[in-house]
Amino acid sequence: MELSKTDAMEIVVEISNLLNKKLNLMNDKGIIIASSDKSRINTFHEGAYKIISEKLPELEVQEKNLNLKGTDIGLNFPIEINNVIVGVVGITGNSEETRAFGKIVKKMTEILLEGKAREEEKRTKVTVRNYFLVDWILSNNTIFNDQFIQRGLELNIDIQQKRRIICLDLSLSNKIKLLDLEKHVINKLTSLYPKNIVLKDSNSIILATLLLDKDKLNKQLISLVDFVSAYNAKIFIGVSDAIELFYNINSYYINAKHALTIQKSKNKNGISYYTDLNIELIYENVPINTKNQVLTKVFNKYKNEDLHKIINILKIYYDSNGSIQKASTLLNMHSNTVQYHLNKIKENTNLDPRNIKDSMIFQIAIDFFYELNY
Repeated sequence: MELSKTDAMEIVVEISNLLNKKLNLMNDKGIIIASSDKSRINTFHEGAYKIISEKLPELEVQEKNLNLKGTDIGLNFPIEINNVIVGVVGITGNSEETRAFGKIVKKMTEILLEGKAREEEKRTKVTVRNYFLVDWILSNNTIFNDQFIQRGLELNIDIQQKRRIICLDLSLSNKIKLLDLEKHVINKLTSLYPKNIVLKDSNSIILATLLLDKDKLNKQLISLVDFVSAYNAKIFIGVSDAIELFYNINSYYINAKHALTIQKSKNKNGISYYTDLNIELIYENVPINTKNQVLTKVFNKYKNEDLHKIINILKIYYDSNGSIQKASTLLNMHSNTVQYHLNKIKENTNLDPRNIKDSMIFQIAIDFFYELNY
């Protein structure tokens, strides 16, 4: 392994503070890469080079051999990982002060470095696994040959098993709490069903699950919705059909993503199954500029802040199946106020929210609005 300057400096600071001793850490070329004395960093330490080249168990620098370039009075020990010298640790000071600490410092340095190496190995494994999951699920041009299947098996992922793809988005205004909640949700997803595979992309949490039974899956996802709701956050979930052909998984990911978009357009916690979508499927092939044109055409008399309010009123009115009484309760408005807003919308758009034909246009526009504003 190669010593990084960042890790070396962390170790020097940690040990020197603990033992109140000045330390130097040299790499396998004898260059000081971390030191209690910052002026010595990036200088050559001939004593360290001598330990490495001659495989010495230690080297004491005294007045008599102080002519070794870049050295100071003290003791130097090889740092060995798996019986390989990867660097040298030096303790500045006279021998009586330093010898008692020498072996301890050497061992502490090796233990800390081994811990750093394990952390890096773990990070590398996670990175390799994530790259594979991206190729498998998110890419639409991956070649699914025997080599790719074997690559998955080596990562304990059998891509030939039938699965569902689930996409989840969380909504919480506090960004720090959102990141913390994401970690809790990912832990819960893996604990709900141990064979779940989780991938985090820039916007969503993606789940590949072997749990195909819709009723059992729905029960688990509802428990996840309840879990997130307890944090006063929102969770939107889109679920694909069961995957029949493992090499076509990207299309199922796209379907789950589309179902997620539909659920987000409802602006409330819940789950949308791609198999349950009807008219919403038409939206999939509508270009964004066309969706914007529809919104502009229908609501051209409203400013942005007013539009949010009007969209919300219309949405709750339609979610209430046209019941003024129910809508007024949900909106916390008097029923006459709801009637007033509906009349005002008719006046400004030349479309009547109560008319069946016009209501279809409004509901499509509402879906476009939420899709473009998330």
